[in-house]
Amino acid sequence: MTETTLSQRGPISIQLTADDVARAYQLFQTQALLSARGVLSVLFLDLVTVGLTVFAIKALSGDDLPLPLAGMLAVLFPAVMIWSTRWRNGRLARRIFAQQKSLNQPFTLAWTDEALQTQAPQGDATLPWRDLVKMKQDRHMILFFESDALFRMVPRRVLSQAQQDDLLRTAETGMGGGK
Repeated sequence: MTETTLSQRGPISIQLTADDVARAYQLFQTQALLSARGVLSVLFLDLVTVGLTVFAIKALSGDDLPLPLAGMLAVLFPAVMIWSTRWRNGRLARRIFAQQKSLNQPFTLAWTDEALQTQAPQGDATLPWRDLVKMKQDRHMILFFESDALFRMVPRRVLSQAQQDDLLRTAETGMGGGK
């Protein structure tokens, strides 16, 4: 590893914004919805909702629900559910950012071949790559998961392209293939 690469690995000063937190929650939600469990949950709720609607219309009016209307409901329900969840989570993330003072404090990020390191007024943390369970990313954010529900967020805006590439490559290697 060259001296240039070592200096690229930090410390990098980060000040999160409300948008960063909202984008992290959006990425978290997206990865959860696209998991096998998330897709099956949405499909199950969709079938139950359409089934109950068809049953209620038949029971209350005696008429059958027209097939095109049932099809529209089957498509519309998951779309509305996903949109409303994303909207609600964006608002929730901004509220959490306003409430949780530790998110408003600057911190520094650095990494080695062995670990991700952060320093903040609340304390320092060294997370060995092997202890992370997964990593998810989009064009705005990189999330490092300590469990299915707990993640560390790194906004891409604070890293150069070379730093992003090195961080992702180092994480994938340290985590055993990116999990």
